[in-house]
Amino acid sequence: MIYKKSVMIILIVVICITPITALGLTPAKVIAHYYPGGYMSMTYTTLSTQPDYVYRIYADGDFSKSVQFDKTSITGGGGFLMNLTFPDTAPKYGENLLYIHITENKRKSSGFSTIVNVGALIKILVPYPGRYAEIEGFGVQTVNEGMKSDIGMEVINRGEENLEVSPLVELYSSGELIHKVVFDKTFINNRSFKEFKATIDTTDFPPGPYEAYAYVDYGGGIANATFDFLIGTLFVDVINWTKKVPTGGLSPYLVEVESKWNNNIDRIYAMVNITNETGEVASFKTSPTDLPNWQKDTVSAYVDVENVNPGIYDAKIVLIYEDVNTTKDSFLEVYALEQPFFTKKVIITLSIVGGVLVLILLNVLLYVFLLRRKNKNGQN
Repeated sequence: MIYKKSVMIILIVVICITPITALGLTPAKVIAHYYPGGYMSMTYTTLSTQPDYVYRIYADGDFSKSVQFDKTSITGGGGFLMNLTFPDTAPKYGENLLYIHITENKRKSSGFSTIVNVGALIKILVPYPGRYAEIEGFGVQTVNEGMKSDIGMEVINRGEENLEVSPLVELYSSGELIHKVVFDKTFINNRSFKEFKATIDTTDFPPGPYEAYAYVDYGGGIANATFDFLIGTLFVDVINWTKKVPTGGLSPYLVEVESKWNNNIDRIYAMVNITNETGEVASFKTSPTDLPNWQKDTVSAYVDVENVNPGIYDAKIVLIYEDVNTTKDSFLEVYALEQPFFTKKVIITLSIVGGVLVLILLNVLLYVFLLRRKNKNGQN
């Protein structure tokens, strides 16, 4: 025990004396455009909590062979210069990822240590030959019915040529085209982009899920993007509920609900009424809950079926929220539990019968024993 405690104390001391290094590199992300034979320069700043640590500087990824630094290592914090001369040909069209790294040189340590490595990203955009465009940031705002919704996207010219684009957005509900937004034709220079925004009135839109499709004809093809959004209505749906309970006492009763509203709903609960042809069998109220927008939750209570006969009963669930009701007509099956053969009563009865039989058997044995003894004495 003393040995184990000693090892633990030594381990804690070793960990405590191991230096903790925090390392940073800025700027963390840069976007650059590729030009054959072009040149770019970037000053980086190293942030370190250990002023005497030596950090190695290197590049990795696309265009890394074309990178030069004004120094190959740095002690503690400070700055260094990165120079990149673009070759005449790029590794690939589109996004090329170049990483600038600083890493801690391996050092001797009597304790546990880790090698810290930090990387900064340079995203280099290489234009495609001819005409080419992409859509980024496409989205449609989820709102409640009757409210205005914003549409937005960026169209980026990823090609070598200037473009004239014609953006179009179509909104569908259950496969049916509900609305169309046509933007004016717009020119976009190469290595540039344009933002497209619109606002739509959803007064005549049916509530529910929607699919939005964006199309941009750029003269050399069509860029496209999709986005799912919702039009909310003040409605909470009952999507599941308890359908079977055993007779003979209290049983949990659960009601799962789902909001179709784009705002939070405070304090929603259910009133449940169980009936048959003769009238009311049970009635109870669930615990309340707060329901976030578009989310599911469960409210619960206990139903008393102590004196309820097995059978199928009508169940009426009424959700109450925001001065609105949702009614769900359902059913509840009350079933009898299968009684095990060896019930408490059976066990007691068998014990009594078994005890009586044992007593009878003992009396018989005693009688036989005495009778034999008497016969033996008579012969003598």
